[in-house]
Amino acid sequence: RKMGPWPPQLLQQQRRLQWNSMFLRRALSPKTNKRCFSTKLHTVKPNQVPASIPAPPYLRPGWSSWKIPDEKMNDPIGQSEIVILTPEEEKLIRASCKLARKTLQFAGSLVKPGISTEEIDRQVHEYIINAGAYPSPLGYPCDEPGGLPFPKSICTSVNEVIAHGIPDAQILKEGDIVTIDVTVYLNGFHGDCAETFFVGENIEKSVRHLVETNKKAMESAIALCGPGVPFYRIGEIIEHSALKNKHVVIGSLTGHGIGREFHTWPCLPLVNTRVPGVMMPGMAFTIEPVTKHGNEEFLTLDDGWTIVSEDKRLSAQHENTILITDTGYEVLTSLE
Repeated sequence: RKMGPWPPQLLQQQRRLQWNSMFLRRALSPKTNKRCFSTKLHTVKPNQVPASIPAPPYLRPGWSSWKIPDEKMNDPIGQSEIVILTPEEEKLIRASCKLARKTLQFAGSLVKPGISTEEIDRQVHEYIINAGAYPSPLGYPCDEPGGLPFPKSICTSVNEVIAHGIPDAQILKEGDIVTIDVTVYLNGFHGDCAETFFVGENIEKSVRHLVETNKKAMESAIALCGPGVPFYRIGEIIEHSALKNKHVVIGSLTGHGIGREFHTWPCLPLVNTRVPGVMMPGMAFTIEPVTKHGNEEFLTLDDGWTIVSEDKRLSAQHENTILITDTGYEVLTSLE
């Protein structure tokens, strides 16, 4: 794939996509997303949340996904739409992000050979609601035709599953890897983070290298953030890191703004493409590269959510929510 600016037709398609998927799945590389109807359907029971816990807007009657007006199509990452948080709002999102990180740390402690991803989800679900928060993925609308809302509280993506894996009866085995993506809704704000965990100790050297370099790529991208920094620098450094390590970046998955909305502007490409726009104090967004062995071709399973590698090669992902400050950045989903 040749690096460079997005072709106008992809810019137009990206801007017209509705923000009602877990990420912008097909924004940058629509040819890599093929619908697969021959795979098994997930047969899982949706989780339940006590009525006393406030639910996010997309679970309320009358909610509809956001469509981009034609007159704003010349703003490819939504610079004019980015919310600048107030100091009070920064305190609220900081609390939700801290809980998200603690929840992810708890989820990681459950990862071991012999446990099912559904059992991990069950325990994490209880952890979140006991903290008085709502698990953001639960009930999130699906953008695939006929797709049902996401039925579980976290995403668990095992081995060749790239993203949005639905927890089910699958048993983790020694040598597997699993990416757990946690988002919580607390006090009206979402906090979002993810990490790829090793299952057991017997991990192939190449797999360990993939996971470790993915985390370093995310950290390198975060380290350059600050007021006035162009958004394209994020994808530039991530793709450079991936290519240096002979990995590919899944360009169709992007970072995103976050706050009162689960997904909002800016839409942040995580590959080397010269999108306009700069970071400003008060902006909150995620950096969440997915890198893998092999190529970036993928399939979307017929549950409407699960994205799997077409070549069955493994992928890794790490994610943090960051806040741009007057002097640099703050990693909101940090325990520090």
